[in-house]
Amino acid sequence: MTLAIKYMFLLLTATLTSAWTAPEYDGFSLVWSEDFAGADDAILPNQKVWNIIDADLDVNAELEVSESRCWSSGRIESKYSFTPEAGKRTVVEAYIRFGNNSADTKQGIRHGVQWPGCGELDILEILNSQSIGRGTAHCDVPQKGRCNEPVGLNSSVVVMNQGWCVPRLIPTRPRMGRSVQPTHVITWHMNEKQFHRVTGDQIGDSGVWSTLAQTPMFFILNVAVSGTLPGNPNGKTKDGYGAMMEVGYVARGTEHLAPGGS
Repeated sequence: MTLAIKYMFLLLTATLTSAWTAPEYDGFSLVWSEDFAGADDAILPNQKVWNIIDADLDVNAELEVSESRCWSSGRIESKYSFTPEAGKRTVVEAYIRFGNNSADTKQGIRHGVQWPGCGELDILEILNSQSIGRGTAHCDVPQKGRCNEPVGLNSSVVVMNQGWCVPRLIPTRPRMGRSVQPTHVITWHMNEKQFHRVTGDQIGDSGVWSTLAQTPMFFILNVAVSGTLPGNPNGKTKDGYGAMMEVGYVARGTEHLAPGGS
């Protein structure tokens, strides 16, 4: 299982010169964060923290190389990984903003390994600079199944272009173990407001649910150009800041659940 945030590889020089400190929230302990702090002339993120993948991203129907205008995509994957802990609520979030002219690019925060059987959680996915973002759970089999593939179980939220926002995912894993219970839940949030929810009861299979909420995860920051969802680049496709994803920080925290609580 992976956790991903889509990122514009071409803009690393511009976006890595500023850094923000991840906040700490009441009741939550900050476990890990990355603020991209580094030298002002840094071209790449810290390769001790991130794996860098440029252009060759033929995964999840996202072939991110376009011959016609030399477009390519890029992403970085955290070497840090974690598994949501039993008896705790895990919060993962980013401080992030998007370009205002990103026609034919696909941007967001996502969660995925092999698709969809190993589970994928799109925390925030934005297509072609639309003001609507989506949060989606993908799982089980490529057609229909418990996550209604290839569409997935999704909900939408308004996202203002160019403005900073805080998309967040909160998997809650009670102490009861792997059995599917109504208190096993994953929620999606935008700027503190919940906009999507998937429960263990809704999935109805403990093995499938474990791929979404009980297996190792890692962050991916990704901007995908071309592919099934955004379509092929054309004359309206912008480069530079128009197609950017700028990330202030990514972070993970945990909160202990009350005895018997969810």
